[in-house]
Amino acid sequence: MYSFTLDLRNAWRDLFRNLHRHLGFGSGRAFHVDFDAPDLSDCSEGPLVLHTCGYPYVFGLRHTHRLACVPEFDMQGARGVRHASWFVARAEDKRHSLEYFRDSIAVMNSLDSNSGMNVFRHAISKIAHGGRFFKGVLIGGTHLRSLDLILRGVADIAAIDAVTWDLAARQGVIRTDDLKIVDVSEYTAGLPFVTSSDGSLRSNELCQAFNTCLGELSPQWKDLLRIRAFSPVEPKQYERIAELEEEARQAGYPQLL
Repeated sequence: MYSFTLDLRNAWRDLFRNLHRHLGFGSGRAFHVDFDAPDLSDCSEGPLVLHTCGYPYVFGLRHTHRLACVPEFDMQGARGVRHASWFVARAEDKRHSLEYFRDSIAVMNSLDSNSGMNVFRHAISKIAHGGRFFKGVLIGGTHLRSLDLILRGVADIAAIDAVTWDLAARQGVIRTDDLKIVDVSEYTAGLPFVTSSDGSLRSNELCQAFNTCLGELSPQWKDLLRIRAFSPVEPKQYERIAELEEEARQAGYPQLL
C-alpha cells in the first residue's frame, strides 16, 4: 500500500471514509479496509477490501477473492493499469546496466513481491545464464528500506516499484539525487484491490464507488495520490506475473540469487 507518510495515510483515510459512506455501511455493519494483509478469512463483521501485490494474488488470493479494481497512476513508469519497476543503484556507482552488477549485492523488499522480486528475477534470468548471478541477496522488508540499504552502501541494486519511487520522491522521503535508475522492468498489472468472493460486494459496484469517492477528495489529496482513476481488471491480466516466474525457471534461474 502506498501509504508510507502521514499525508499519504490521511489521503487514503479520507478516500475510504467516503467509500464507507457511499456504500451505505452504518455502525451496525462495519466496512473494513486492510492493507497488505495475508488474507481476509479472519473478518467476521462484514466485507473487507484488501490492497495486495499481484504476486500473492496470482499465487493464492485469486482462489478465494475477486478482483475489484486497480488504481491508474499519473506518473512515469505507469501505463494504465500496468506499471514497472526501476532498477536502482547509487548515483556514484559507475555501472550503467544490469550486466555489470554480476557479483554485487542485491536487495529485494520481500520474497512474494512482484515489483521487488519477480520482475527483478525475470530480468536477471536473461543474463544470468543459470545458476548464481549476485554475490548476495538481502531482504529489506519494504522498498524504502531497500533504498536505504543502497544509499548506505550495504546493497548495490534493487527493483523499486515505480509508484513508490515517484510518491517517495515527491514527499521527500528518498534522496533521489543520490540514486540513479539503471534500467526498467517489464510492465505488469498493478496492485489490485480485491474483496471476498462471498458476493457481499460486487466488483463493478465497488469499482464505481472507488471512482465516485476519488472525485470527492480534496484537490490536495487528489494531487498527492496521483490517481487518474480506478479501473476494472480481469484475472487474465495478471497471468503475465506467473509467466515471468515460469520463464525465469525455464532459464535456470528459479530464485533471485
